[in-house]
Amino acid sequence: MAFKKDSDGAKFVERLGEIIVGLEVPIEDKIQFLREFGRTNMIKPDALFDGSGTPKSMNDWFEGSDMAKTVFKLMVNDHGLIGKAAGEAGPGEVAIACFHRDVVVGTDPKAGYDLKYGSDEIEVKAKATAGSGGGRWTAVNDDPLLTYAQSGESVLDPKKLPKSVAVSRGRSVPGIADILNDPQYLRDPNAPLSEDAQRKIFARLLKIAYANADDAVINDVAKNYPTPNARNVAPAAFESYKAKQQFTSMLLIKLGGDTVTSIHFTDLNAAIDQFTVGTLYLMGQQRGMSLQATLK
Repeated sequence: MAFKKDSDGAKFVERLGEIIVGLEVPIEDKIQFLREFGRTNMIKPDALFDGSGTPKSMNDWFEGSDMAKTVFKLMVNDHGLIGKAAGEAGPGEVAIACFHRDVVVGTDPKAGYDLKYGSDEIEVKAKATAGSGGGRWTAVNDDPLLTYAQSGESVLDPKKLPKSVAVSRGRSVPGIADILNDPQYLRDPNAPLSEDAQRKIFARLLKIAYANADDAVINDVAKNYPTPNARNVAPAAFESYKAKQQFTSMLLIKLGGDTVTSIHFTDLNAAIDQFTVGTLYLMGQQRGMSLQATLK
């Protein structure tokens, strides 16, 4: 793998040495691993980056020795190979690039990708905590309802709105349909909104949150009103985030027990059933409309 600065490469070599020294295995195994590591591609990128949206186990795309697998799994989560210590690389990115010469890690801030393989520029989402896998697709605006309510086009009175409003109703938080269908929140309580008018406002809120998504995607998502949920809003969140980050595909990684599970996709529809999505808030919560996607 290539580093932007020689100092980054030196830090990597130093940290890799520390990881290997810390392993309680025979010295002969360590020497054999280092010989293989410098000469052999141990990841099958066409299997890892297959675009299928189907979960894969580490055995599907890693063909190194048992020690190589151990080192790889330690590298995925290692503090010295994540963040500032690794050119702002995220969990798993340096590890994957290290085990195949043709996979490039985007440690250069100008790079619009986390990993690159051929022409595929890949956004990697992984958690630095074992047992979790995925990440957040950040919205352009995490408070679209407040933005809308305070604008001149709003039919809502921002002073009357509750502190928090979700896409769908929660145990203690109203959903957007509860707000738009209740005249008490309108500037003119005597002019209730039709369902079609409510749906158009919901589409407007989606466009504020996910400004980079195509109008066709936004309108398709808005068809789910008056019973929208985070899962059926996901296509708009994904398309907006994809346009913002300018990647061509996404890789989600999950560490669990003695293995690593991955899923790679370009089409969200091929993968959506394989992960859970967190609650989305149109107003009043820090996480807002940035969607948390996690492998099941």
